[in-house]
Amino acid sequence: MIKSHACGTGKEVSLEIVKIMLLLKIQSLSQGHSGVQLDTVLRLIDFYNYDVIPVIYEQGSLGASGDLSPLAHLSLPLIGLGKVYYEGKKRKTSTVLKKLEWDVINLQSKEGLALLNGTQFMGAFGVYSLLKSLRLSRLADMIGAISLEAFDGRIDPFGKEVHSVRPHKGQIETAKAFRLLLRGSKLIKGYKEHLQDPYSFRCIPQVHGACMDYLSIAIAEIGSISERRIYKLISGQRGLPTYLIAKPGLNSGFMVTQYTAASIVSQNKQLCTPASIDTIDSSNGQEDHVSMGANAATKLYRVVENVEQILAIELFNSAQALDFRKPVTSSDVIEKFVAEYRKMVSFLKDDKVMHNEIEASLFFISNVEVS
Repeated sequence: MIKSHACGTGKEVSLEIVKIMLLLKIQSLSQGHSGVQLDTVLRLIDFYNYDVIPVIYEQGSLGASGDLSPLAHLSLPLIGLGKVYYEGKKRKTSTVLKKLEWDVINLQSKEGLALLNGTQFMGAFGVYSLLKSLRLSRLADMIGAISLEAFDGRIDPFGKEVHSVRPHKGQIETAKAFRLLLRGSKLIKGYKEHLQDPYSFRCIPQVHGACMDYLSIAIAEIGSISERRIYKLISGQRGLPTYLIAKPGLNSGFMVTQYTAASIVSQNKQLCTPASIDTIDSSNGQEDHVSMGANAATKLYRVVENVEQILAIELFNSAQALDFRKPVTSSDVIEKFVAEYRKMVSFLKDDKVMHNEIEASLFFISNVEVS
């Protein structure tokens, strides 16, 4: 059963997702309802603890009777088949088992069924994406606050009284977070010639704080409004130089960074059609309505990774724009955050290979601590 169901294709699943799959499968089997032998669970625990990570592919599951194909690939190493990553390299399972002096597990009655039935594939993608989305949500507040300062925005739309009129919990929490982030800022307290900010700035609480039916749609909104702030920052408004470059003329500056963000936002829109609206008959009509949950999980993963890139591009732009506001300063929190960022990504006076700068920005937001 395990061999015949190992039909996965496409890209390899990232090692961090597979490790979550291992943990979820261990947790499921350890409840004692699946009728598996202890040796099977202990070997899965060995895989987890020793970082023996099975090779699994993204495509192949309908979310019917569980994630059959991905879980078959997860289970192949138990019987000495398939490939695994060990010590940073992809190797034959048999080679790794021999090196670790581990015996092949002799599966008993119905254990194949217990290993293959389950939703650990979509579950792992869901856990990873949810945790990363929460992190990106906090980063979006910080980066959005930097953009607000750089664009000479107003604090009024974040007032406590404004949001108490329509008391959406997430909206109220986001507005409060912005008030704390901007506390003590000289920029935000300065005189403003404009009476209103564009929606992408003044409606941040309503978007960042929203709770929607589908996580991919919710996180895609974070990316969409981020791209709109990038667009405003490079537009030459409110005393900022067009395309945010210190030496205009032959330098194109940050113009094409907005192109990149826009293309990613467009891809996210294409990925946000709910997978659950589709179903294809399978198993000779026995499984005649399937969830397509695995496809929902993998496209959510792509949307989350895309939004991280968009936020990295916004930070690249907003930090550049904020430097043009000197010597007037923002809050201590924002100044400290940007100072840490500047250790990795410097202010641009002339054109550089922007790919490298965006990659450095992405590395920064992937590793910076967020409270």
